[in-house]
Amino acid sequence: MAIKYPIEVQKISYKEGHPYSEKGLTAKCGDMVKVRPCAEKFDGKTFLGIFMGEVALSQGAEWHEEEGELVIKRLMYNPMIFIPEVNEVVWGCGSWWGKIKSEDDLKTITDDDIKNVWYVKALNQLEKNPAES
Repeated sequence: MAIKYPIEVQKISYKEGHPYSEKGLTAKCGDMVKVRPCAEKFDGKTFLGIFMGEVALSQGAEWHEEEGELVIKRLMYNPMIFIPEVNEVVWGCGSWWGKIKSEDDLKTITDDDIKNVWYVKALNQLEKNPAES
């Protein structure tokens, strides 16, 4: 349903929820991770990182017309990873990363690892065989 403008806001409220969660889908705050940031300044290097939790990167709003209420909510939670070696934080959406579960997981994240991720394979396939219009 489209919003009909102008609107008359009677109340602004905030949806329950914290901007930070110490648990992610695959890691929790303090877990050691291997992380390969995408930014060029990291030269494709893999680092030892510390998973800090998931943080809301954005906010959005819901309009409840009958009540005249604008509800502000947090959106786009993303893993935050601290890299002690460079004293920087990187985001999951700007890196390749994984939880370190054993000594075997200490290997670097290689280009081949990235090429073998299912969605990277799918994108490459789409590039090779674009849909005909």
